[in-house]
Amino acid sequence: LTDTDNARIYLRSVFKPLKGLEIVGEYTYDRKNDQQSLYANKWAYTSEDFGTLYSTDHDYYYKKENHTDYNALNLYATYNLTLKEDHNFKIMAGFNQERKQTSSLSAYSYDQIAPSAPTVGGNIGQLTASNSFSDYAIRGGFFRFNYNYMDKYLLEVNGRYDGSSKFPKDDRFGFFPSLSAGWNIAKES
Repeated sequence: LTDTDNARIYLRSVFKPLKGLEIVGEYTYDRKNDQQSLYANKWAYTSEDFGTLYSTDHDYYYKKENHTDYNALNLYATYNLTLKEDHNFKIMAGFNQERKQTSSLSAYSYDQIAPSAPTVGGNIGQLTASNSFSDYAIRGGFFRFNYNYMDKYLLEVNGRYDGSSKFPKDDRFGFFPSLSAGWNIAKES
């Protein structure tokens, strides 16, 4: 038996306070709950050639639960400016943060007292359980600068300053730049 329960929220807001300026805020929340359960009764079976008889001495009840919470926040602004119809500028800068937490619990409960209504604690045999937990987060700032002259000469500069909880504390953040330039030869006379 599997039961899944999900909840998702996505919010987006756009604000345009000045000509050419757009500010965007986005928030995402995603919750996933997954539960699995199985009851296996005692049983016997033979091999394919009917020569060997196998059997299980114990019945068992298995239960597993997984929970995941994910949160993401994005805030960024874009500004477009054109000077004398030939010089076009576009500047974008923003912030990003994400966090994901996952937990899992599973148990095997052997020799059920009431096989018609099995439970984790309703056993007279062995009970084995395990659990796990993970948590990671990332945070960063970013920018992009675009310039084009008459849609002929193009320049783009990008940069990100990102950090991740998956990296060692002393090396958690890094700066990642890029630069590109282009010439649209089709615009030449």
